[in-house]
Amino acid sequence: MPRPKKSPEEIEIGDLVRHPKWGEGTVLSKTGRGEEAKLVVVFPEAGQKKLLVKYARLKKVQLKKAVEPEEPAEEIEETE
Repeated sequence: MPRPKKSPEEIEIGDLVRHPKWGEGTVLSKTGRGEEAKLVVVFPEAGQKKLLVKYARLKKVQLKKAVEPEEPAEEIEETE
């Protein structure tokens, strides 16, 4: 009996994804769910592509949240 496939991280409209050939792109539209989902992704160099999730080998790009710099502590003047 075949093993159930590990479900991929769900890709949604607006997500940034990476394709092995076309690089990073943005998901413009999505129909369906899971591996059967059809996506329209726009890539800066390759343009707009229609992709089927189960064949596209897409990886969701994890954006690191920008860390806001901490405000410097106020200096305390010593009085004598």
